[in-house]
Amino acid sequence: MSDSEDYMSPKYLTETSSSSEKIQTYSERRRKKLEKSNLEGYIKPRHEIEEERRNQGLSKRIDNEDNESPGLKLLIKMGYEKGKSLGKDQNNNSGLIEPLDIEIKKDRLGIGMSTEIKRKAQTELVKAVKREKIEEETFIQRMSQERENKRIEQQLNTIRRVCENLDKKKGIENNVFWLNIENEEQEIEKIENEEEEEFEKLETNEKFDLIHTYLRNRYHYCFWCGSDYDSAKELLRECPGTKEVDHE
Repeated sequence: MSDSEDYMSPKYLTETSSSSEKIQTYSERRRKKLEKSNLEGYIKPRHEIEEERRNQGLSKRIDNEDNESPGLKLLIKMGYEKGKSLGKDQNNNSGLIEPLDIEIKKDRLGIGMSTEIKRKAQTELVKAVKREKIEEETFIQRMSQERENKRIEQQLNTIRRVCENLDKKKGIENNVFWLNIENEEQEIEKIENEEEEEFEKLETNEKFDLIHTYLRNRYHYCFWCGSDYDSAKELLRECPGTKEVDHE
């Protein structure tokens, strides 16, 4: 390299600036491409030409054309007047005035297929709403039934304790109706085990009714009243009934 070649000289600075101007950004290239597309030599795609002609045709009113079309002449023969709506009541302008909108089909589905798909989707939506409603109602009923079962179970445990206390006051050592029936220190006869087994097979409400009947007959006690009476006559006279609803 000779000493005469200086990279800071105007020669190299000019070449560098001219080369940097040739580098274009994406926006610049896109702008030039759009400008080029607007030139007279640009050939529009077929779909753009069709859309422009369609919009141009729909924007024109048939009754405002300078050269009357055959369709307008036919309408005039049938009684149509320019500027009024179509139909029998054209004097009231209750019919169509503007052209109907055209919806271009852009998918590849068969004619009427999109309507069928919408109908099926609507049907499935209705079914899904019904299923959700049924599931919600079923869930509410199940939860309500579980709460009712727990309430009855608690009432059964309470009345079994009451039965045990009243029996023990009378000197009874064992009863299948008691809450804590098992007693390892005391031998239970086979018939008592059979009675316990049969009793445990009953439903909760059946167990409750059986114990309640036993207490009313033996001790004149009403679970719903929460007290025992002196006699069966007093129980019948003072107690409104054997069911919970009778005491509401």
